[in-house]
Amino acid sequence: MNEEKDLRSNHITSDPDSKFTFFKSNFLYSPYFHYILPVLYFLIILFVSLTNRAIGDYGVESDFYSGYAPQAKELLSGNLVIDPFKGPLYSIILSIVGFICGEDFYFAGKIINIFSSAIALIFVSKLISTLLNRESAFFGTLIIAVNYTFLTFTYTPDTDMLFFLFYISALYFILKPDFVEFNKFVFIAGVLTSFAYLTRYTAISLIIFVSMFFLVRVYKWFRIRKNIPPPQYSSQLYIISYPL
Repeated sequence: MNEEKDLRSNHITSDPDSKFTFFKSNFLYSPYFHYILPVLYFLIILFVSLTNRAIGDYGVESDFYSGYAPQAKELLSGNLVIDPFKGPLYSIILSIVGFICGEDFYFAGKIINIFSSAIALIFVSKLISTLLNRESAFFGTLIIAVNYTFLTFTYTPDTDMLFFLFYISALYFILKPDFVEFNKFVFIAGVLTSFAYLTRYTAISLIIFVSMFFLVRVYKWFRIRKNIPPPQYSSQLYIISYPL
């Protein structure tokens, strides 16, 4: 809380002549800042999604009907079916949520997407705030939330939103500039990266990114421990993002 007050105080006094009072508002430095937009998005999309589209169509949901839903049903029967081209985690989660929803897998798929999208927006806001500032986090999160593609994949049952949640949250934890909690954050990022890979094998890029950034952070930590100035962050960022 004290940190929030310090940030707010420094920000307000840094530009006393600013005409944009929004940037000096308490809202930006509220402890609930990262959750307000995602919660609003969750409530709106929950209402829209559950009152529309009683059945799916032939878009990306073709994979859902032909692959993920049958696999989830088989899992409830005691058979784990693993597609050689698709990770098994989504089907496992779908089977659990589907069981709770009375084996209505289409409804369960929509519920998974709605929760995944809202939680993903929280990590989007936190990641942008960590890398830039809270003003950018607000507008960046808002733009993503109203983006047509993001909205479409929110109410379309498939692996997209769950995969995005694991991907963006892994990036957030690995990019946190905190050496004190470094080991904990790297462990969490590693678990989330494995979840992303088990959801979609295209997460191989995330594995490369997290692994390389881990090595860079360890190297930087040893440099700081020896009181030697760390290398330029811009060159690190270029190297670790190159595989993407």
